[in-house]
Amino acid sequence: MSNKGDYGNRTGAIYSATDKAMFDALQQYKVTRDDIKELYFTRGVIISNKTSKEILADNFSKYIHGYEDYEFLSKILGVSTQRERVKSVDLISTDITSEDIEEALDKVKEHLSVTSNDIVDYNIVGKSYSLKIEYSEPDFTKSEFRQVVDKDAEIIIEKNAQGLSLIGPHNKKMEVVTSLIFDTLAEKHSSLIRDEINLEDVIDKSLVSKLFDKLTTSMEGYSLVSVTDVYVYNPDKDDGTGSHIKKASLSGTGVTLSQELGSLYKKGFYIWRIVWTVTDDRYLDSDIYEIEALFSEPETCSDFAFLVKGYYPVKVDSTDITDTHHKNRVNLSKSEEMKFNKLVLKTAKDLLEEFSNLDENSKDDEEGAI
Repeated sequence: MSNKGDYGNRTGAIYSATDKAMFDALQQYKVTRDDIKELYFTRGVIISNKTSKEILADNFSKYIHGYEDYEFLSKILGVSTQRERVKSVDLISTDITSEDIEEALDKVKEHLSVTSNDIVDYNIVGKSYSLKIEYSEPDFTKSEFRQVVDKDAEIIIEKNAQGLSLIGPHNKKMEVVTSLIFDTLAEKHSSLIRDEINLEDVIDKSLVSKLFDKLTTSMEGYSLVSVTDVYVYNPDKDDGTGSHIKKASLSGTGVTLSQELGSLYKKGFYIWRIVWTVTDDRYLDSDIYEIEALFSEPETCSDFAFLVKGYYPVKVDSTDITDTHHKNRVNLSKSEEMKFNKLVLKTAKDLLEEFSNLDENSKDDEEGAI
């Protein structure tokens, strides 16, 4: 029996495909005649260049198929992944050494290589560690030959005065790596604490909305252009009317200034996800940058994540004051994205401390009133 550990299972498995799925897969434009020729050759059959792809697909789909056929096609038809949101976790202990970090990363490398067949490596970049992982995940919402999704992740581990800061993709692999590093370090540092951005214990939920609202205006060196999307949540139960709306969203420009959002606040809603745009204060004609931030668990206001979605380039020669930027969004370079990631994180952490203190004061006032 294989030992898969407590952190995850071997990935990459796909359902056994039906003859219909096989036929549809062979018809895809990504599957070339040479690919089909190779499949037939494994059966000892040489095909004619004059035979149509549809006939070849129909005939091959009637054969008995095995794992190697599925793997061959899934690699051709595999799904390309979209950029993922970013998450940060702090591991707090002041006596963590570089040797401790490298020992933990070696254990991560060993564990993921054995249990998940991942390709794992890390290197030192300045005062940080860059952990890179290549892995596959099944996505059973896709058709049989698109269920294996190839992914790669980079997790940055930075040593600071409080301990370590981990910055990586907001997904299960990040959680696995974080747990492995925490457990390894905790063997030597029993006082190790895991800390994340959340307002889980905040009583006054209006502070959650204020946190997001201030996040859009507090990024040092950048000015708010507009809040374009706001998603609100109301955890309150049915008030006796027989209906209850938990989530709502508003899109447009200047959404946080709208009367509609104000009326939702009065009904107990608070922001859990927000999208906004900013410009760089260093330039008179700046590109416009788009950012998203959210609590992935809106009810508990926890599991903070964000994404710098990209930028809209300024039109250099435009004379139309209503058409100053390109409409198509462009991805940031890796270095620019990391710079923005650190800025959003620093701003969010500073605001979290500020708002936590405000909530403590409101608790003291309540206790005083009692």
